[in-house]
Amino acid sequence: MGLTQDMTVTTQSFFDSATRQLVSSLSLPASATSEHSFKAPHIEGLEFRTETNDFDLSEQDYTFRISPTSKKIRKAQKDLYELYVNNPENPLLSTLNSEIETSYQSWIELYVTHERQALSEDLLDLMEKKKAVLEKMIILPDFKLKDFVDLQKEVAELDIDKVLLEQKQKAIATSYDLQYSSFSFIDLINVDEIESTIKSIDPNSLSQDDKEEIALYEKDLLQKELNLELAENQKIFEWGQLAYRGINGNPLKEVVSIGAAFRWPHDGNNRLKIEELKIKLNQIDGDRFIEDEKLSIATESAKAETLAKIETYRRIVNLRETQKIATQKIVSLLLKDQNVDPIDLLNIKEDELKEQIASLELLEGIYNSYINTLSVSRLMYKMPLNNYLR
Repeated sequence: MGLTQDMTVTTQSFFDSATRQLVSSLSLPASATSEHSFKAPHIEGLEFRTETNDFDLSEQDYTFRISPTSKKIRKAQKDLYELYVNNPENPLLSTLNSEIETSYQSWIELYVTHERQALSEDLLDLMEKKKAVLEKMIILPDFKLKDFVDLQKEVAELDIDKVLLEQKQKAIATSYDLQYSSFSFIDLINVDEIESTIKSIDPNSLSQDDKEEIALYEKDLLQKELNLELAENQKIFEWGQLAYRGINGNPLKEVVSIGAAFRWPHDGNNRLKIEELKIKLNQIDGDRFIEDEKLSIATESAKAETLAKIETYRRIVNLRETQKIATQKIVSLLLKDQNVDPIDLLNIKEDELKEQIASLELLEGIYNSYINTLSVSRLMYKMPLNNYLR
């Protein structure tokens, strides 16, 4: 990945390292095939024919026929070849796009895993405290064995969850050769910044630069193919031939003859193909308009989904915060006037931690929806690459 081991990886350094090699591969020199020159042939076909008359070799006929091309055909072939060589569609581009999106998702997974590990540690510490309190209450008559057993099971589940989170983090880090690095998410984009970015995206002003270039290439390709068909359709001289009739004793019988064939241009031999190419050529612009409309609609839908998740997240977080403040006020009043069961206090804290875990899941949904919006709008893939996670 190009990052030094035992270092702190930030959102920007992770993105730079994850995409640097892929971006550089797009600028590799063209293959040696493109350096070969193409010479359009002057001869389209050569034929040699022979036939005999009653197996009399003295009257064996020999015919040599040549079918030339034309200057227009050769030019059209040359133009078409040059277009083939300069195909802008890079097979690595789809791989790059996939890897970019994967790097976004991986960093969010690392962040969520990191936050979940911290909350799980707090929850595990709290459970140990509850367990210690319950162990002191074993001798009391109102001790509930089932509550103690359930608590032990929950502690075991938290231990398992801790191991799974560590394995998940290690798997992601190893895939980027970062297994010995620490992670800092201080520069990770927050919910307010996500909302601002999402609102700034104008679906009607988006461009598909990579697809636009390919669409123009396909249009030019169709035009060059049409030019070749038209050049072939305008060809007049079809072929010329030289015939030798064999040795014979008849001085009036022609021994050598020269023949030629001419065709009437635009006779319709490939008219159907020409019309097909014209139709496809006319459809290119319409297809591009449809693709742009699809892009606009898909982006608008993705934006709405992300903004809806942000609104839901804020409402739930605010409700939980209001509830937390009210609960703390009541607990403070009770602590002044009477003793409070320590288990009750620990249960309240446990609920708060579990609510934070639930809020983290909602936050993860926002990040995933945000990444989807960047992908659908193709902003994520626009060159030069911009890191939208910071």
